[in-house]
Order: sequence, then C-alpha cells, then structure tokens
Amino acid sequence: MRIEEARRLTPGMKVRCPADRDEPAYVGTVTQGAGETQEDLFGAEYAWVTVRDEVRGREAVWPSNRLGLLSPLPALEVEEPEDLPSP
Repeated sequence: MRIEEARRLTPGMKVRCPADRDEPAYVGTVTQGAGETQEDLFGAEYAWVTVRDEVRGREAVWPSNRLGLLSPLPALEVEEPEDLPSP
C-alpha cells in the first residue's frame, strides 16, 4: 500500500496481510491507523499499522508497505480557501 493510503487508514477498515513465518495470508481489521512515517533502507516511506486477525483472535503490527487495502478510503476533505479582507 502506498504511504498516502496508509495515512488515511482508520480503525475498522479491512486490509490484506501477507503470509508470514509459516502463517497464511489473511484479511484483517485495522485497530490502530498509521503512526509516524519512517523510511526503509531504500528510502521508501512506510508506517506501522496494528491489524487484528478476527479468525485467530490476535493482533499484529505490520509495516504499511506490506499491506493491501480492501476497504474504500474515506473521501479527502478539501479545505476551503480562507476569505481574507481586501486591503
């Protein structure tokens, strides 16, 4: 998942977690969204995301660049330009 998508994750969204350490891949629920952005050795940005596996009943912390987004992202809130008085 791109870092722009990871920053918009909110609790309750669904993500695809890859197979890891002899555990199969699964669909998980985000319990804590992306925190502070970090960089890997190649300069790619990622953030840590906490995901709950409802089937196995456990949580894991994943780097956002290993997750796949399944839920639609919330719409971006566009800030209206501030009306400034004319001089």
